[in-house]
Amino acid sequence: MRIGAAITATALTVLFGCATPQPTPYTPRNAEGFGYSVKEQNGMAIANFTGNKDTPVVHAYAFSILAAIDECSKKQQFAVVAKAINQSTEVNYSDVYAQSAMDHNARASVPLSAPQPPKNSSSAKLELYPSFAEAFECRTNLHQMAGLPLTENIRADLVNPITKDKQGGVLLHFELGHVSEGVQDDDVVVMLDGKRTANNVEFYQAIDSAKVGKVLVRVIRNNQLMTVWSKLLDATKDLRDVERQTIDLMCNAIGIEVDELANIPAAAKAKPTVDESKLTPAEAIEYKSGKELCGRLRALNILHKKI
Repeated sequence: MRIGAAITATALTVLFGCATPQPTPYTPRNAEGFGYSVKEQNGMAIANFTGNKDTPVVHAYAFSILAAIDECSKKQQFAVVAKAINQSTEVNYSDVYAQSAMDHNARASVPLSAPQPPKNSSSAKLELYPSFAEAFECRTNLHQMAGLPLTENIRADLVNPITKDKQGGVLLHFELGHVSEGVQDDDVVVMLDGKRTANNVEFYQAIDSAKVGKVLVRVIRNNQLMTVWSKLLDATKDLRDVERQTIDLMCNAIGIEVDELANIPAAAKAKPTVDESKLTPAEAIEYKSGKELCGRLRALNILHKKI
C-alpha cells in the first residue's frame, strides 16, 4: 500500500504561486489544487486532502481520513483505512520537499494522533502546505483471523525452495496477548481456504471470501509445509464501531463537537474550545464545511442497520 509522495513541478507552482489567504474548507479539489480528491492508484483507492498555507495541519490530516469514509458512505459501505501518508510540502522560494510515512500493517485501526508538521528553523519565510493521502477500502463486511496477526510479504525466492511454485508468502506475527488458533507466530501462510496467498492482498482477499469459522491454512513452519486449522472471525460490527470512533476523533480534532463519544482515549474527549462567534469569515467557511461533513457521516454510520 505505497502511495508516491512526489508532486510535479507544475503542481508546486500552483501550490505556492496561487494560494488563497484563507484555510481550505472541505470541498472538491479546485483549480488551485486545494481540497479533497479520490482516485484509484496501483489498485488501491486513495483519498487526498491538500490545504493552502493557512490550513492547519491537523485539519488536512482529518479531512483526508474523513474523505475516505465519505466516499464509502456514498456506497452504503464502511471504510477500512490505513494510516495517512504525509505529503505536506514546505515551500521556501525554490526549496521544496515532501515527507511520507505509513503503517503498512494497519487494518481498520483508529488513527490516534495527527502527525506534526516538519520542522525547519533555517528560514523564517518557510510556508507549509499540508497534504495527506489515505489508502482505503470500502467494505460491507470484514473478516479477521483469530489473534489479529500483523502480516509481512515474504519474497518468492525465500519461499519457492519449499513451495516450488515461484510465488511468495505472508509472514504472521502475533502481538503479546493475542491468542492464535492453529497458526503460530512466524508461520508463513502460502494458502488459505484453498487459495494461494503470495502477498498481503491475496491473504486478506482469501480471508474475506472464506466463511466465518474454521478454515484450512497451508503454512511453512520450521522449513516444512504443513496444513493446520485456523479460525476466522466476523469483525464487521467492530468495523462499524471503529469507523464511528474515527469519525468522532477526527471531528473532535478539528473542533467539531460530536455527541456520545465512546471508547476513545481520554485525551480525545476534551471538549473543543471553538467559539464560532470569534471566527473570521474565512475560518467560519471551513468550520461550517467540517460541521456539515461530520454530522452527515455520523448520521449515515448510525443508519447502517444491517449490523
